[in-house]
Amino acid sequence: MIEGGKRVMAAGIELSEYIMPGVGGMELSRENALETADVLNKIRPDFIRVRTFALPPNSPMEAMAREGRFTPMNDLEIVAEIRGLMGHLEEMPSHFRCADFSLNLLMHVDGYLNKDRVRMLEDLDSFLSLPELDRKAYVLLQRSGHYGVHPSEMLKHQDLMLELHNKIEELESGNGNGFDRYIRAMMAGQLPRPQTGSWV
Repeated sequence: MIEGGKRVMAAGIELSEYIMPGVGGMELSRENALETADVLNKIRPDFIRVRTFALPPNSPMEAMAREGRFTPMNDLEIVAEIRGLMGHLEEMPSHFRCADFSLNLLMHVDGYLNKDRVRMLEDLDSFLSLPELDRKAYVLLQRSGHYGVHPSEMLKHQDLMLELHNKIEELESGNGNGFDRYIRAMMAGQLPRPQTGSWV
C-alpha cells in the first residue's frame, strides 16, 4: 500500500487516502492512530479524507460487539483517536479533510497540515477540554443534523444548551449507556444497507 501510494504521487496523479477512526474499536484505537499516521507520513498524499466509523446494524461487527470481541467507540473517544493521529502526522502539504463527510463530528477540523495543523490541533484540544456534559450536548446537536456548527457557537445559546442538557438527562435516566446507544442508532441510520439484506 505504501509503495503503491508513493508511485501514484511520483507520477503526479492526485491521491486521496481514506482513513477510518474508530474501526479498530477501543482495543486497537491507539494502534490504529499510530499505524495510520506512519503510513500517511510515508505516502504524503494530496488528501487525507476522514471517514468516521459507525457500527452497521445486523453486521458481523455488531455480532462481535454483542459477543464482547469488539468494543465500539463513542464520539468523544473517536475525537481523541483523531487527536492522537494528528499529533503524529508530519507538517506536509496534505489536505486533512473532515468537512466532506457528515459522520465526522468536528467537521471544522479541516485544513492543510503544513499551514493549519496547529489550529486543527487546538480545535481538537478545545473540544476535548470541554466539560463532559457540553461535549455530549455538541454530539447530540451534530447528530441531530445541525452540521458544521462550531462548539463555541453552541455554548453561546443558553436556551439551546438547556434543551440539549435536558435531552441528555432523559436519555441517561434509565440506563447509563442510553446516550451512547441513542447516538449510535442515529449514526447507523445514515449508513447504506446491503442490497441483498445480508452481510454474508
